[in-house]
Amino acid sequence: MAAALGLSIETRHDLRERRLAAVDVDNWREELAKTWVDFDYALPGGESSHVCQQRVRACVLGILNENDAARIAICSHGNAIALLLNSVDPSIHFADWAAMGNPHLYHLSLESGLLRLRR
Repeated sequence: MAAALGLSIETRHDLRERRLAAVDVDNWREELAKTWVDFDYALPGGESSHVCQQRVRACVLGILNENDAARIAICSHGNAIALLLNSVDPSIHFADWAAMGNPHLYHLSLESGLLRLRR
């Protein structure tokens, strides 16, 4: 999309995929579900939902506050995006992440310093 529009891409490390654990986990989906029940739960070497959510939210707010463009496309990974959306709308949970398409688009707006999910 950026190439077609003649735009550059800027990489932000804080939009990286969430690290569930330091090693591969066979029952990763079950473990991921636990992180949506307890936002402070994390496997050894992994990132809790709370930590990931705060990281991604701060990054997105930083991007929006640094730019005066009317529209900005921000890309990340499914679980990180779902956690960001949960910070805006607490009714978004594990089942919503599981139902996300790939790719999936969401429209967020910054209104008076607050993120809002447009539906």
